[in-house]
Amino acid sequence: EGQTSQRTRWETGHLRVIAELLPRFFVEAMRRGNAQLFAVALEAAIPPLAFLVLLLAGTTLASGLIAFAGGPTFAMFTTLGADVAMVLAVTIAWLTAGRELLSPRELITLPGYVAAKLPLYARALTGSKIQWVRSKRD
Repeated sequence: EGQTSQRTRWETGHLRVIAELLPRFFVEAMRRGNAQLFAVALEAAIPPLAFLVLLLAGTTLASGLIAFAGGPTFAMFTTLGADVAMVLAVTIAWLTAGRELLSPRELITLPGYVAAKLPLYARALTGSKIQWVRSKRD
């Protein structure tokens, strides 16, 4: 429970940094011409992987519905390409460095893991506070 709470606080905090601080960091980096600050802002702008997967799934669904309704198809094909790139990146990372961390059985449960994050991200996007629970120590 403590680890879940800690992970929740980290991920929601990361999303708040992206939403609230990154625009200021980018503006300040450009105003000063500070490449290091710009690089730090770019690194911080990368959302948690599960959130990125959910964003991709949402945009793929939305663009697919628009295309199905007779709208433009460019966005759908672009997001499908991004989906394929994401799956390839995760697969390559797992093949090269992740097999010691995740078994093939655990790997195929990743979509369920991502779906289980939906309530966490919903709370983060609505600004709900996360209670602090002390993690158990060994």
